Amino acid sequence: MDTQIVVRLEALGLVTREPNPRDRRARLVARTPRGDEINHRFATAFTFARTAVGRLSPDKQDQLTALLRKALG
Repeated sequence: MDTQIVVRLEALGLVTREPNPRDRRARLVARTPRGDEINHRFATAFTFARTAVGRLSPDKQDQLTALLRKALG
């Protein structure tokens, strides 16, 4: 994970960096309770979209993806 992203997430209180017990040179990134809540809310918000897209055949999913890429530029 990019260090700048981790620094921003840490500043927002969404993750912490902890020493890796197996490698002192490395750090482990862990979500905080606030990070867990945001992750849960994000996942819940997209349940409808995942369910709807899941009803499409793989070919239709590919078509939708191509159309969305065009629309979003």
